[in-house]
Amino acid sequence: MSQKKYGGYRSYSYLKEGEDYQAIPLAKEIDRVPSTKVELSDAEEKRARAILDGQQIVSMHDHTSIFPEDMGRVLEQRRQGRDATGYAGLAASDTDVALACRDPRYRPVVHAGAVRRRHGEPR
Repeated sequence: MSQKKYGGYRSYSYLKEGEDYQAIPLAKEIDRVPSTKVELSDAEEKRARAILDGQQIVSMHDHTSIFPEDMGRVLEQRRQGRDATGYAGLAASDTDVALACRDPRYRPVVHAGAVRRRHGEPR
């Protein structure tokens, strides 16, 4: 289990729902699909935990978007330009930095500590 702290930030929480964007119910970020635990010995678990807690964990290729609960609304979500990022899911993982896959016309989005988001500029 991740030792990271998460303050509950959600994508576009600084905007007013219904005024700045149309709310589209999103899929669950956590426990949406069954999880599989890799069985480790006590020594392996201790070593893995020490690495995860003591080092910066970087995912070099990740898909951090949350899609609508109703996949029939994906294009509607895309047209708004309000792709949501799964900050709660990132916080629950042991990832510190994720290089997210986005539109190829843009540089990767870097998520640091599942708290901040920086948009790329067109090339």
